[in-house]
Amino acid sequence: MDAKPGFGCNFRNDFAIIFKAWRREKHLLLKQVAADLGVTVSIVSLWELGRRFPDGKNIEQLLQYTGLTFCRLFCLKAAKCTRGLCLLKKSPRR
Repeated sequence: MDAKPGFGCNFRNDFAIIFKAWRREKHLLLKQVAADLGVTVSIVSLWELGRRFPDGKNIEQLLQYTGLTFCRLFCLKAAKCTRGLCLLKKSPRR
């Protein structure tokens, strides 16, 4: 699931890097994130390794859980992006 040419993001790989960094920054264990999201530790681990990609339901949960926009969670170059999608406000944190 790569981004469109010219956008400069590889959603699968970028998500793995960003999500793992976010989790570590928040000092959350894999098992805590898995429990909070209602998935297995294996799933979270595979996301962080870039071997699996969240489905639509999980993506919405992840956006709410992290409080990040889609671009901030799925694109390493989002901070430099001027597209409207990247400029959306943060999702509210539960």
